Amino acid sequence: MKATPLAIVVLAALLFAPGPSAAQDADDYRTVCEQGDLFSCTVVGLIYETGSGEDRDPELAIAYYQLACAGGEMTGCTNRGLLHENAIGGPKDLDLAADRYRFACDGGEPLACDLLGALESPNRLTDERSYFKAGRVGAADEVAWLSGALVEVPQFGIQVLTDDWGRVTLGQFPEGYYDVKAEAVGYQAVRGRLSVPGNAEFMILLEPATLGAMDAPGRIDGYVTDLAHLGLAGVDVTVVGQEEVAGQSDEVGRFTLRNVRPGLVEVRFSRMGYETWTTMLIVQPGLAAQVAAALSADAPGRDP
Repeated sequence: MKATPLAIVVLAALLFAPGPSAAQDADDYRTVCEQGDLFSCTVVGLIYETGSGEDRDPELAIAYYQLACAGGEMTGCTNRGLLHENAIGGPKDLDLAADRYRFACDGGEPLACDLLGALESPNRLTDERSYFKAGRVGAADEVAWLSGALVEVPQFGIQVLTDDWGRVTLGQFPEGYYDVKAEAVGYQAVRGRLSVPGNAEFMILLEPATLGAMDAPGRIDGYVTDLAHLGLAGVDVTVVGQEEVAGQSDEVGRFTLRNVRPGLVEVRFSRMGYETWTTMLIVQPGLAAQVAAALSADAPGRDP
């Protein structure tokens, strides 16, 4: 994991991390917006859209999204379309929403293409559609993206690492709300709800964790079951690349691995007669990480 300094600002989805009032945040970001950074204009719009109490101002959100959109910042175009489609900050205007989606889609914003397709479908109220979701992970205590952060959507078994600029692409999801978790070495894990379609990009801010020596070994505690949720004994559990760290599940499926080097690790579960399963974990220095695994039996006749 590394923190990459941001040239301008962090886009903060306030659903994931509490912060100062919308007015206070908007003052900070508005200055950079007025200096010509269009992404900052989208940030101001998002703050006013998601602010609480008297700080929330959807009309101002539309104005700042449009300022960003007019300059070619496609996230602002998509977010403005969502407000018009959902009658936030003014009357419902599906034609204007479609216009903004089309402009953003042509500019390379995948969610806008999905939203436009849903809006123009003759069965749009009954169709089951999927929407593209991507976002970023940043540090809450400094203006920085976090690379190598682990973002998970457990319902779909998704585990993705952020790139050098904190960006992560999750793929297509049906409309709804999904549990999401993000964690990085040296930062507290965050759990929240991912809204689909939601805004064009989500943002998760991680608070620094209180840790001792960064090279202090950690521990992995876990539980292994079969697909019937019965504890599975005799499962070999290893940390890939740390051959000295290995163990086996006991009669009720529990295990502990000690002296794990901290950081992002891959844990492998294997037992004869069952399919091998691997997962990624963040092991914090001096702390215990938790993992649960459910193994499926090998299919008859399956090639080894």
